Amino acid sequence: MRIVRIKGDGRCLFRALAKGLAAGQGTFLSADTEEADADELRAAVSDALCRTQDRLKQFSEVVPSIEAVEGGMPNYCKRLKQASFWGGEVEILVLSRMLKVPIFVFKTAEEAGRLDWGFVPIVKYGEEWAEPRGGRAPRRPVKLLYTGGNHYDLLL
Repeated sequence: MRIVRIKGDGRCLFRALAKGLAAGQGTFLSADTEEADADELRAAVSDALCRTQDRLKQFSEVVPSIEAVEGGMPNYCKRLKQASFWGGEVEILVLSRMLKVPIFVFKTAEEAGRLDWGFVPIVKYGEEWAEPRGGRAPRRPVKLLYTGGNHYDLLL
């Protein structure tokens, strides 16, 4: 795998996902399209978690994390709309389920405490979409590289 560097502007998770989804379809995103697609992904998460209680129930397992880390849903929903708000585990889980795409997150071997080179998987979301089921083809995972405790790049 090779690292595709992603701009660190608060949208890095969403940018990396947008680029990874496009790459999976054989498409290249311009910088403007990348930012617009990233903002659309953020808006989709906001719609899923902040619009109605019925939508939120579909992702109820993320609520305890939001309550603990973000100080409650109203605060989270307000912050999520800001382009400088960093996405993370909650947003990855929601997008994986909404888009029906596997999203695998890696660290460098060095950051994982290993002495060799390469990447170490740390969490896999939507693994069920990576397997063929019920006549549908498997979806290729989007692979993200989590570095420095607050940044996502793309792995291709």
